[in-house]
Amino acid sequence: MASTTTIGDTPPPSPAIGDAWWDSVGGQLYIWFNDGSSSQWVAATNRPGAQGEAGPPGGNIHVGDLPPNYPVVGDAWFDSSVGELFVWYDDGSSAQWVVAHNQPGRDGARGPPGPPGVGFYGGGPGGPALPTPAPTCDFPTHGLESLYDQIQLQMPGLTTDNAVIQAWASIDEFYVASTYRREYVYWRMDPGVATLSFDPWDAHWRVFRFLAFRGLSRPQFIGPGRVRDLTWPLPDTTRNGEVLLALRPNNANAPLGDDFWAMWFDTVLAGAMGRLYLQPGKPYSDPAMGRVQRNMFSQGVAQARAHAQSMFVTDGIPWRYPYFAYGRSKNGGWGGPYE
Repeated sequence: MASTTTIGDTPPPSPAIGDAWWDSVGGQLYIWFNDGSSSQWVAATNRPGAQGEAGPPGGNIHVGDLPPNYPVVGDAWFDSSVGELFVWYDDGSSAQWVVAHNQPGRDGARGPPGPPGVGFYGGGPGGPALPTPAPTCDFPTHGLESLYDQIQLQMPGLTTDNAVIQAWASIDEFYVASTYRREYVYWRMDPGVATLSFDPWDAHWRVFRFLAFRGLSRPQFIGPGRVRDLTWPLPDTTRNGEVLLALRPNNANAPLGDDFWAMWFDTVLAGAMGRLYLQPGKPYSDPAMGRVQRNMFSQGVAQARAHAQSMFVTDGIPWRYPYFAYGRSKNGGWGGPYE
């Protein structure tokens, strides 16, 4: 028996095995087929499957000299002042802007000094040339004074006051952008106490950001370094917890440490030079060089942040700085061995 083909918007009644039906509405050809247990219309041509669920929205791209407010993970920011692309990234413990391209590795260790040079000076007209001793260096190669000297060396005519201002502006920006100095704290909130204050950290350092906090179910963070328990009624028990704080220098007497100068001297120098070159209307103004220096500074900050993050990636180990907060400012009686 020959098969028949029907064209229409509904299948034909009482089809025989092998009959075909062209669905004029759906534009699909079907064959009446028996698989041994039942008969049904089956599509005679391959067709796409059902559309899957919509994927997550893509990130936004912002172009400007300042990062956008309230970014979400995946957003991109092209810093037009330095020609650098950043992506807002969440590493599981905090979110931050990270450079979107491969960065150069950290500078290697300083090589051994070369042999001392030998100079000559004349002993007078017609006199013999006598060797002079190799010069010695009695000042440190890294540190604040060296930073000021390097800025003025690269920018002759710059006043010391201006060099100091730009140096500390660069240092402050470095600590804020990289959260390089982080402190873990054990805190305790006694019964009847609703607020903890961690700021100022000491006479030279201020708290400017909470990186992590544990111990309260309803905390309210109040800048720059306070947290309030919003639980009501106020618990009549002692509450304990942990917090990770980011610190910034409060004044020019803040001790920065040998590790800072050894690892990040060139970064803060580039930051200061970039600020100076980008100042408009100055004899030393050079926007192109300023962007180069700012790019070097941004890369150094990204490396410093990664370095700081690598120091706090393991949970369940004793913290190095066992301070305790009792719900009042540090100078009001924080406990711990560093009181």
